[in-house]
Amino acid sequence: KTYIKANKLNFISLLVLLWLGSFGVFGQAAQELDWKWQNPLPTHNTLKKVHFVDDQIGWAVGYSGTIVKTSNGGNTWENQSSGTTNDLNGVHFINAQSGWAVGREGTIIKTTNGGITWLSLNSETTAKLESVYFRSTMKGWAVGNNGTILKTTDGGSSWQSQFSSQGNIHKSIHFISDQEGWIAGWYGSIYRTQNGGQTWVQQYSGIGGSNEHFSSIFFIGQYGWAVGNTGKLVKSANSGLNWEIINLGSPYSWINSVHFFNESNGVAVGEFGKIFRTYNGGYTWQILNIGKNQFLSVQMIDSQNIWAVGGGGTILKTLNGGNNWQYQTSGPTNALFSVSFINHQIGWAVGLEGVILKTTNGGLKWQNQNSGTTNWLYSVHFNDSLTGWAVGMGGIILKTSDGGTSWDSQIPFSVTELKSVFFIDSQTGWAVGTSGAILKTTNGGTNWQGGLSSSEYYSVHFVNAQIGWITGYGGKIIKTIDGGNTWQNQNSGTTKSLLSTHFTDAQNGWTVGQTGTIIKTHDGGVSWVSQNSGTLGDLRCVKFIDAYNGYSISSYGDVVKTSNAGGNWQIENIDFYHSFYSICIGDTKNIWIVGDYGAILTKDLDLGSKYYLITGNFFEKEGFNCEPSSIKFGNKLVKAMPGNYYGVTNYYGNYNLYIPIGDTIVNYIVQPVAFSSSSFQVNTVCPPSGQIQVSVDTIPDTLSGNNFGFEISPCHHLDVQIASNRRRRCFINTTSISYQNQGSLSAPDAYLLVEFPHWVRPVSASRSYVALTDSVWRFNLDTVSAGESGSFTITDSVIC
Repeated sequence: KTYIKANKLNFISLLVLLWLGSFGVFGQAAQELDWKWQNPLPTHNTLKKVHFVDDQIGWAVGYSGTIVKTSNGGNTWENQSSGTTNDLNGVHFINAQSGWAVGREGTIIKTTNGGITWLSLNSETTAKLESVYFRSTMKGWAVGNNGTILKTTDGGSSWQSQFSSQGNIHKSIHFISDQEGWIAGWYGSIYRTQNGGQTWVQQYSGIGGSNEHFSSIFFIGQYGWAVGNTGKLVKSANSGLNWEIINLGSPYSWINSVHFFNESNGVAVGEFGKIFRTYNGGYTWQILNIGKNQFLSVQMIDSQNIWAVGGGGTILKTLNGGNNWQYQTSGPTNALFSVSFINHQIGWAVGLEGVILKTTNGGLKWQNQNSGTTNWLYSVHFNDSLTGWAVGMGGIILKTSDGGTSWDSQIPFSVTELKSVFFIDSQTGWAVGTSGAILKTTNGGTNWQGGLSSSEYYSVHFVNAQIGWITGYGGKIIKTIDGGNTWQNQNSGTTKSLLSTHFTDAQNGWTVGQTGTIIKTHDGGVSWVSQNSGTLGDLRCVKFIDAYNGYSISSYGDVVKTSNAGGNWQIENIDFYHSFYSICIGDTKNIWIVGDYGAILTKDLDLGSKYYLITGNFFEKEGFNCEPSSIKFGNKLVKAMPGNYYGVTNYYGNYNLYIPIGDTIVNYIVQPVAFSSSSFQVNTVCPPSGQIQVSVDTIPDTLSGNNFGFEISPCHHLDVQIASNRRRRCFINTTSISYQNQGSLSAPDAYLLVEFPHWVRPVSASRSYVALTDSVWRFNLDTVSAGESGSFTITDSVIC
């Protein structure tokens, strides 16, 4: 049921919704509190949008709720807590204090203090939001999937749905006044409004195939530009009435963002590190190739100061109009495939294009070393602070005897790739790889002996100079008990490729591989038993601290952990959407993992002594006894009170909630933070009270099984929009009313009540009505099916 009232100046809609979503301030939506990012900084997460309010103060937003801010022109960046783990796709500030960001699952957040705190707003949609634009502290718009167009006139406290082109994806919105704006999106669509979004009119861009999409639109006065995935730009010189297609000289590549400082001076960015620069309004463009990462957003502060952001947390700046560009991201962004530490301070990492990094302070700072090669390096191993080896493409073997200051190259065999290297002491080591390569040295690498076979090997590990294992393609495991002179096949029980193996002694070991495979042996490999990793990603590396505590990492960006020798593996929330490749443990005090985009993370293994860990799962209830179903709820918040400690569920619905340990026992209430959408209502039914009481002791411990079951109830949700021209005395006026059931159930016996002020008299309507009084008309809608929409008009007269 909806109540609509008119005031003196114009109409405002007061919607009594059949269901209201949650609204509130969220605290830190914690990842695993004990994992810290060391490289690259300020973030590893892909940045989707950049926005500056002047040449010093700006923000960038991206994956996993990432928000970074600079107040000094990019000299330093700080991470801000967004309160969400949903990807953020758009951000817009109208001054140094007030800004909004939008993203996945209808996320809209707002700050009024420059990002120190962010408030979660109720968008009344679960559609992915792509772009946001504000004209003042009160008036703004957001657009996204499913043709979503939202408008607010109260700073975001409430949002009203505007014209919707069902099924379309709106990627970008831009306004040049309170009334005039444009939207660009998929299928070459461009829409224009001249009345603040009350109506949107489609404009013909000349691009509109099923595989032709716009990603960004920008206007200065009547001049506008839009770019997308065709390697083309369209330009208008008359507010979009006509568009001209211009080829940027990069066919079939995505151009992700366009921005102009004035009618002549503009810039666009795209994939493969491409930056496009124009000085004549976009008729001709210069193409610059800056690195290899994808650029997703660009902004011109003036003709000289330009910012771009993109994949892997890339932040790029120019101070001279684009002649020279400076990376604001600190630390290399090459993919890292292997890491080795000799203690909790000194370590090395190797990876793409021969990169070698070294740290002497536990990873607080990483320095490049000159490898002398551009071959990819897949594995590195050090036995002390001076002597180490790295292997990689082309069968290359690098050795250093001075801690990496210099590296000597060796290619002993014609091998396509060496995948793993391991030394038991300073003289004796092995390297394995493709073409069935098994190489051994007994003089520190001066000479290598071995041969090739038809197999492919990915990992080698020895527990002493005599006993070791090699794993490889198709579940291959071989073992030696005589230092590699002879090898015996073992039955792994799987045909999955095995990518890494680790033994804590001659009897107990683990091997990991494709699609989450983990197998364990307790008898030196005579028999292997499968364990459940909880992930379907390829597990690339496994390491154990002792006989019970171990870690593995996957191509899905998962970190899985066990504290009972693999009896149970638990996924830790890292919110990294790319691959991890390697793990290293430094003298049992710290652990490091490395992966795509130069990612380096570390964990303090003593941190568990400072926190009490509460774990559980979010699931949809099945049957009558709170039986979990296969439907899990990811990216949902759970909190503990007092203190408002937050955790976030991962893709599988699992959460970790860390509570700091005090001097006395404290009782906490753990409960989900309400979540829902306009099409269904969610009720916590397991446990019936909707909360769990947990006593946190003064001794660190893990309390598992704190699960929450939810009952999903489809509902109806009637959304109403009203638009009218400004009223004048003695004149006839027309009011347009549209409605849509945005829920998933039919709304029976729905009706609208429209009340006019006493100086306005309704005259007629295009739909039948019941006049309850001179000022209140009732419009019966009968049953409004899910997704159904309609509209009608009312003619009224202002009393003379």
